[in-house]
Amino acid sequence: MEKPDKIYVDTNCILDWFVRMLRDEKKEEPELIEFIREHQEIQYFTSLFTIAEITEHILYKKEGERIKQYKKNIETIKAMSNGLKEALGLRIIEDEMGGETPLSFTDPDVIQVTKVMHSAKDAVHFCIAKHNKLTFVSHEDRFGELKEYYPDASIMTVNKLIKTFE
Repeated sequence: MEKPDKIYVDTNCILDWFVRMLRDEKKEEPELIEFIREHQEIQYFTSLFTIAEITEHILYKKEGERIKQYKKNIETIKAMSNGLKEALGLRIIEDEMGGETPLSFTDPDVIQVTKVMHSAKDAVHFCIAKHNKLTFVSHEDRFGELKEYYPDASIMTVNKLIKTFE
């Protein structure tokens, strides 16, 4: 299998890192974060949609439990996003495109992908990656189901990505 050189990082790949940092938990880095640190030859991307989804989880979902209230705000989340960009070289697609946002495109595939994935959020992430010709990386195996409909799309789980570089 060819090694990808440009990767779209899905929300579920970095949400845990955000939550751990906000909770001040001193655990091992998630596998993908370690991988990113070790493989700077790859360009890593995510989107403002990912940051918005992380914000939703931290402010309104169970992941936000046990995070001190003073840390549960937009400024802190933006600062952590900037830290992730600086520490790991993770790029926000919208920043790289100079104002042209991937959410402004109309991708008719988003409806089919929603049908297959049972999730509009997951469909938007996949379509952003596909639109920007990036390898889509997620913890979820179920994205592999999209290969039937989009055989040319590059889709990998975190585990498969790591094994590809061993």
